[in-house]
Amino acid sequence: MQFSSLFTVFLAGVALAAPASTTANKKRDLATITAAFTDIQNKVGSLDTAVKAYQADLTDVYNASQDVLASVDSGNTKVAATSPVTLSEALKVANQADALTKVINTAVDDALAKKSAFDASDASSTVAEVLNDFKASATKFGATVKSKVPANAQSIAQGKIDNIIKAIQRGIDGFA
Repeated sequence: MQFSSLFTVFLAGVALAAPASTTANKKRDLATITAAFTDIQNKVGSLDTAVKAYQADLTDVYNASQDVLASVDSGNTKVAATSPVTLSEALKVANQADALTKVINTAVDDALAKKSAFDASDASSTVAEVLNDFKASATKFGATVKSKVPANAQSIAQGKIDNIIKAIQRGIDGFA
């Protein structure tokens, strides 16, 4: 009888703990995805600062661009290890994607405004190469993020990814 009571209490404890564990994991997964976006945004912001300060030495711009690529690749690895998010969480991810698109557009605008300086120091081909690398990494990151949103939100996620890629492509086209 005591064994039966202990077993019942144990099962009740497991049943109560399971939903809390699932909720905690989902929050952590959303946090991982949003943290990846935030880190990428911060790195693109630092790259933009380096671009605006560019004179003739590509070192700071190149180093900042490598930081962006490392952030995207790291984010991709971290997001790939998460569980899918809920529909309401996917909306938060969409907001993060919009914010990233805005930061990328600003950085591309600033790089295009400095194109003559990049041309004068024969650095435009390097900028185009880095943008192509960024596009490839961002495409991979976007596909990974898309795989984490519910099926009924994946077309929206794809649209957000497309906006990010279009922003990068605009830079590639400007430096072609």
